Amino acid sequence: MTRLPKKQERQALLKSVLQKISDQTGCMYGVEYRFHPKRKWRFDAAFPSEHVAVEIEGGVWQYGRHNRALGFLKDLEKYNEAAKLGWRIIRTPWEWLEDGSIVSVVIEALLHNRKTLDK
Repeated sequence: MTRLPKKQERQALLKSVLQKISDQTGCMYGVEYRFHPKRKWRFDAAFPSEHVAVEIEGGVWQYGRHNRALGFLKDLEKYNEAAKLGWRIIRTPWEWLEDGSIVSVVIEALLHNRKTLDK
């Protein structure tokens, strides 16, 4: 089981990964990005122009908010509403941010959506 980073470490890690993606793609990002016109839902991170969001699923190795039935169902509602608005959601655990393996996945999604949105 991997130790979950502390809040300040998580914020720094997320911003570092997002900046790396931004540097490689030229896409601008936002953190805690509010995407819905009526609900107060937020993505952990988003690239608004490309409609790509990054959601970090915490507590993967614990019985956390995202693993319990009510939290899971609320996440599904949020993700489905985002999809109806044209968002592509990349879900990741902290481990994939730490080892950098999520970077290429997000970049591919950004490039795909950029092509799709340009048509």
